[in-house]
Amino acid sequence: MRFSKTAEKPSDLLARIVDRGATFQDQSKAFAALSRIGYYRLSGYMLPFQTGHQPDPHRFKPGTTFESVLALYEFDCKLRGLLMLAIEPIEVAFRSAMCNKLALLHGPHWHTDSSLFDAKEWSDLLLRIAGALDFDIDSNARKSRAKVDTHLFIDHYYRKYTSPPMPPCWMFMEVASFGLVAKMFKNLKNQSDRKAIALEFNFLDRKPIDEAILGSWIHGLSVLRNRCAHHSQLVYRNHPFTPATTKNSSVGHLLQAQNRKVREFLVTTAILNRASNQKSSWVRQLHFLFDATSGVDIERAIGFQGAWRDDPLWKMAWF
Repeated sequence: MRFSKTAEKPSDLLARIVDRGATFQDQSKAFAALSRIGYYRLSGYMLPFQTGHQPDPHRFKPGTTFESVLALYEFDCKLRGLLMLAIEPIEVAFRSAMCNKLALLHGPHWHTDSSLFDAKEWSDLLLRIAGALDFDIDSNARKSRAKVDTHLFIDHYYRKYTSPPMPPCWMFMEVASFGLVAKMFKNLKNQSDRKAIALEFNFLDRKPIDEAILGSWIHGLSVLRNRCAHHSQLVYRNHPFTPATTKNSSVGHLLQAQNRKVREFLVTTAILNRASNQKSSWVRQLHFLFDATSGVDIERAIGFQGAWRDDPLWKMAWF
């Protein structure tokens, strides 16, 4: 089948929305929003308002306004921003814990020691580690054509030192992606190394988070962070995986196996954000966003159920 769709002007796309049963309160504002955001990007936010039934699955449900779609879009934008704020201290704390613990146990170049990692994953890890450090594996030295935007501290190391050939872990941790750091943690060969790092992170009852649980949550947040950074839709969608559940009495009831809504990631974000910063006000900011949002069914959009606000995790007003 050949693709035959053609580009259309915002005015034509707005007319299509009206033809499908939606209304708008201010045509000029609707036109401006459609021009600024794009029809295709907004179409994902239209789905919850459409019938999904044949013969016209894109037909809007009675009473749908363009402003309702736009309100959902704007809520999603603000939610992404809040998640980015929450994930930053988690990421920084995790990098620091991993760097410090393993450096004390195995030396400052632990990230270059193949014996510490799963042998099946080491080749891929080494390629990514070398890429982050602007290092050529074949010549065992810095790449002959260094990147223009190489960090000054990386440049300084290569200019001053010849051995070990790669910079130490505290430099590596500043240039490695969160996804790479998460993968390295999950592929540490010795459980004792993972446990040493996990001891830095606690559940609400102060009990340490199990290393396998922490690995799942950190991996999930690294993917979520990338989705937020690339402005991907979070609400009304199933995400490709779920954070691991836990039997911990303070939070175990909050996580649902096979629930792929963004709700699960809000739970793990709230737990790890508090573990990383006891004075965090992030949960309060989340409540402020929810309370300030009108025209959006937040519980359905995110996946919350029942009296979720009454749970201690969400009732805590951290300052």
